[in-house]
Amino acid sequence: LTYTYTDGNGCTNSASDEVEVFALPVVTFTAPLSPVCPDDILNIQGGGTPTGGLYSGPGVTDNSVGGYSFDAGNAGIGEHTLTYTFTDANGCTSSITDITTVEDTTPPVIMCGVDIKVSNDIGVCMAAVIYDDPVVSDNCALALDSLSQTAGFPSGNDFPVGTTTNTFVVIDAAGNTATCSFDVTVTDNEAPEITMGAEDIEVVCDGDNNITELLDWLNSNGGATATDNCNAVTWSNDYGMVDAGACTGTGSITVTFTATDACGNSTPTTATLTITDDVVPIWTIEPTDLTLECTDDVDPMNAIQAWLDAAGNGDAFDSCSVVVYTNDFVANGGLTPTCGVENTSGTAEVTFTATDACGN
Repeated sequence: LTYTYTDGNGCTNSASDEVEVFALPVVTFTAPLSPVCPDDILNIQGGGTPTGGLYSGPGVTDNSVGGYSFDAGNAGIGEHTLTYTFTDANGCTSSITDITTVEDTTPPVIMCGVDIKVSNDIGVCMAAVIYDDPVVSDNCALALDSLSQTAGFPSGNDFPVGTTTNTFVVIDAAGNTATCSFDVTVTDNEAPEITMGAEDIEVVCDGDNNITELLDWLNSNGGATATDNCNAVTWSNDYGMVDAGACTGTGSITVTFTATDACGNSTPTTATLTITDDVVPIWTIEPTDLTLECTDDVDPMNAIQAWLDAAGNGDAFDSCSVVVYTNDFVANGGLTPTCGVENTSGTAEVTFTATDACGN
């Protein structure tokens, strides 16, 4: 460069000097990879070239040894411009910027266990179930008390018969949430308990198959009672036909009464209804005496036989079977003294007996 000066007299003089112009240094810089978790403090060695420059920006602290730290919490949520400035040996300075973003939009990860299936605890309509808490994680940081249960029952509680859905929610420090669920199914496998067994019953034949007594016995489940750990029981029976007895109107039937709960568990109890006949027939009309006039040309035995065949003109009733009549008259052996045809005359006392099919 030349400097020239001319004074008032027109005299001129010049002086020269040299100036050297240096190129600015070429710098590169890459900020931390976005996104950065809000609570992260990154200690970064390098990132800008040439080395030996100065790092600056929100949340940035230069460590004076070629690196820096980035405090995302200090910088705050959002985009931040970080700067790398380098001055070379000639005193030439260049700067470059890059942007990093502080945010957490990624939901946490939660994983529940598999569904649980158990039987009820003995004697109750529920089961105590123990399970592990869900496994949770997050790409950044979980919130305090991050895991909560929104449905179902805690581990170790009694779960009722049926299916209970347990739902859990996890939340991270940025408010992102995730949920998972699993089912606990408790099955009632306990059969009803017979507290009083069905009882045998013996009834006297009434001639109408003892319908009333039979229905009362069936409808009362033979007197049986039962309880269940969960709910009321339903009774059923396998009533069929009465097995005929040794004589008309009698017989028996063995019935199994079954108590069944709402889940199909059942317990049986068995008893027998027996129809007997030990009641004698009843004379509704008592036999009457027979008086005949003895003559030489009439045999009284025909009239006597007709009287005997008619049970002395009496009548008997039995509720179960037909009555058969018998008597103890002995022909030609009980009338004295003798006269008339074949010299037959006199008196005889006859006992008539009404007998039912069972020998009563």
